[in-house]
Amino acid sequence: MITVLSGSLKYAVHPCKFIKDNPMQYVRYPKYEHSKLETNHKLISNEDFNKIIDRFPFGSSFYMSLVLGYYTGCRIGEVMGLTWDDVDFNNSSICINKIMYKRDKSMCFGSTKTLSSVRTIKISKTLINILKAQKKWQIENRMKYGSHYTQQYIKEEHIGNEVIKRLYSFPSSFEFPFEKVNLINTKENGEMITPDSFKYASRVIHNDLGLTFNFHSLRHTHATTLIENGANIKDVQTRLGHSKVQTTLDTYTHATEKMAEETVEIFDKAINDDCCPNKI
Repeated sequence: MITVLSGSLKYAVHPCKFIKDNPMQYVRYPKYEHSKLETNHKLISNEDFNKIIDRFPFGSSFYMSLVLGYYTGCRIGEVMGLTWDDVDFNNSSICINKIMYKRDKSMCFGSTKTLSSVRTIKISKTLINILKAQKKWQIENRMKYGSHYTQQYIKEEHIGNEVIKRLYSFPSSFEFPFEKVNLINTKENGEMITPDSFKYASRVIHNDLGLTFNFHSLRHTHATTLIENGANIKDVQTRLGHSKVQTTLDTYTHATEKMAEETVEIFDKAINDDCCPNKI
């Protein structure tokens, strides 16, 4: 709104000369209740995550995206870019090798944030079972919708030295000379879920459920849960796709109540059997 009004009134000043001054130059953004950093670092409790899943249960558009974020700690672009080729059911792992992003009003596949972000991570039996159910659900929907089921395709475009991998969606009844893409995150009719469309889920969680939330909250919760429960910090670094372990330490090992209590217990246990002036 501020952008539109500022541009309109600036045009009214010059070249139109309808007014002498642009009043929007004195307008300031309101202070948000929660900054983006605070929201990113918001921990989602098990109770709150269950509330979120109750609102978006299996079969709803955003269930799979939420579960993948919670159980893998992947970034939103990485989650939306996952295809069935990336899942190894035999070895219980997922390969993170691309992201989904928006360019020129369409969705594309692109490279991960850094080279270290390309990784293969182990996943739990719980997530394996959910993924198997999701795949079965998609097959059933493909049969139910028939020729009206939406299929994604990828087409490479060359712009200078850059290769753009643009995604297209068409009814499955059409045949196109492009490579088919089978995304994990889709709606019932096969339409893809994107980082843009997920914003709706974030608004619902924030407004309807009253939870401070964005997708990165799931990543932060995943990492903090692992570290609080004794996971090796190097393994967490690899799992999150950080190039340096210091990034993992600085970003995700903030002080929590559980960490504070465990620190006291560690010290107390260490000195408990030793001689202490005040030992009773």
